[in-house]
Amino acid sequence: MQFNHTPFQGAGPAVLALLGGHIDAVTVSPAEVTTCVQAGKLKTLAVMADQRIKGFEQVPTLKERNIDLSIGTWRGLAAPKNTPPEIVTYLKNLSQQASAEPAFREVLDKQNPGFAYADDVTFKAYMAKDSAYFKTLIAKLKIKN
Repeated sequence: MQFNHTPFQGAGPAVLALLGGHIDAVTVSPAEVTTCVQAGKLKTLAVMADQRIKGFEQVPTLKERNIDLSIGTWRGLAAPKNTPPEIVTYLKNLSQQASAEPAFREVLDKQNPGFAYADDVTFKAYMAKDSAYFKTLIAKLKIKN
């Protein structure tokens, strides 16, 4: 199957273009389409996860559709390279505390972005793993910039 790549300035404009009938499909995270799917305005064809996800339990994974692909979305906090260590430590502690706050978790449950907390070492390793995966995937698909 061939697709035409249509770049957008983020998921929001892409979803709006889909809702307006300007494009036929998008690949975005569940949080970016949850309300549209719940309202019956969009249909989710598959999720790019190893297992079905909360809020989309009836939607098969790509692997269930015989497409060997699993891609997730992650977000993290960063500081400039020369940030003083005491500030970095403060930010680490604050982000860990915030991630455990019930109000924060409640908002995440409503927005459905998924959640996992990782410290800086674990997160850096995860980013390196993803980078290696995408490098291999790009070569396999013969994608050129």
